[in-house]
Amino acid sequence: MPEIKYKVQLSPEEVIMLREITHKGSKNTAKTILHAHILLKTNETTTVINRNNREMAEIFEVSPTTVNEIRKLYSTAGIEAALHRKTRISPPVVSKITGDFEAQVIATALSPAPKGRANWTLRLLAEHCIEKK
Repeated sequence: MPEIKYKVQLSPEEVIMLREITHKGSKNTAKTILHAHILLKTNETTTVINRNNREMAEIFEVSPTTVNEIRKLYSTAGIEAALHRKTRISPPVVSKITGDFEAQVIATALSPAPKGRANWTLRLLAEHCIEKK
């Protein structure tokens, strides 16, 4: 059996917290509950049988990489990082609309509609923005 690189050794307080997540679970996402289960089952301080990542992956029907990443996150960054996803700092695609442009479009939409129209439509706003560049 290959040696496990990242060890999970939960404190009693962490075990209690993870058990609350797995038993109550109503305010947590399914992924958080799954990660809590994996951490509890890979805990080396309480489990008698130490299973490798492949065996744990088969039990929870996830990939061995997932189990390894959860162990790695717990070992390096702590329990919160292992339970919850890291939030993105920047969006995957940079927005083409700047704050100034958005402010101009909103100001135009709130201004009186062109002659012969009761309200601004999206098409009219788009045509107006193309005219004004």
